[in-house]
Parts: sequence; C-alpha cells; structure tokens
Amino acid sequence: PNKAEHSIRWIEVYFREEGRPFNPIMLARMEFAPVYSEPEAKLKVKLSKSGSIMAVEYCNVHGLWSAKEDIKVG
Repeated sequence: PNKAEHSIRWIEVYFREEGRPFNPIMLARMEFAPVYSEPEAKLKVKLSKSGSIMAVEYCNVHGLWSAKEDIKVG
C-alpha cells in the first residue's frame, strides 16, 4: 500500500521513436499522493513508428526505477 513512509510518488512514460532526431517523447506523468492513492496506471497509445516505451518511477525510499520495452510497428 502507498503509505507516507514508503510510497511511489510519480510515474513517467516516454517513447523513443526510431529515426526521430529529438528523443524521447514524454507521453504521460502520473502523480500519486501517499495514503490516498495506489500507484497503478494504464496508458493507451497509438504509434505509427517502431521504438521503445520506457517507464520511470520514483519511490521515496528506493529512489528511481525504470523499465524499457521495444515496440515493433508494422
């Protein structure tokens, strides 16, 4: 559970598009309040080019965490 002493404060989602000169593109940022929220989010995107999706989250105890997934279009 999201408690004041240990909680996910925010999640950011980025897309790094293949062949794009300026990357990455921020798709979303979700902020969470300890005690009053659960750090869960869904994001639906429409992509026309391949690339990779990266999520970054901040925990007030463990710091930053990230994960990346390659996406192939077409």
